[in-house]
Amino acid sequence: MVSPVFFTLPFKSPTWIFFTSQKALAPFFEQYVFQPEVKFGAIGEATAEALKEYVPTIHFEGIGNDTGKIAEEFSALLHSQDYVWLPGAQKSNRTLQKHLRPNSYEEIAVYSTKTVDKTVNQVFDLIVFTSPSNVDGFLMRNSVIAGQRVLAFGNTTAAKLEEYGIVAETASGFTQVELFQSISRILS
Repeated sequence: MVSPVFFTLPFKSPTWIFFTSQKALAPFFEQYVFQPEVKFGAIGEATAEALKEYVPTIHFEGIGNDTGKIAEEFSALLHSQDYVWLPGAQKSNRTLQKHLRPNSYEEIAVYSTKTVDKTVNQVFDLIVFTSPSNVDGFLMRNSVIAGQRVLAFGNTTAAKLEEYGIVAETASGFTQVELFQSISRILS
């Protein structure tokens, strides 16, 4: 479950504003006043597509499902004087931050995720996990049983599943089309 949280915008102006999740867009843009000199980046195609509702130009769009590689590519674009705002979740995996220079960015928590632990009384051929918190919530009251296939939406989610000893296939990307293609491939 996602909820917006109170936040204040940093004093230092950004060169870039980079989004790692679509969930950060609405709460962030409720307070942010568009500045044409600021560049915008998105972790992937789905986030970039949603970002287009708020800004006229996306200056960086990650391709694929390897967030570490996308973070490296974005980091390589930055100049020494660039300053990046990172609107996102209170509990972030910080994949992008690991690739940025210290003091070159500001994290802005604009939403929180609440782990929902709910018992699922059905057995499915395939379980799709969309985030690490989704993994935690499901496994609080459920388990993956023999014969079930598991699909992770991204490497970070796959790594979280591995912490529980669960091997998952990783979706080929972050869009709905790529997710559908991955599901079709697994179930065929």
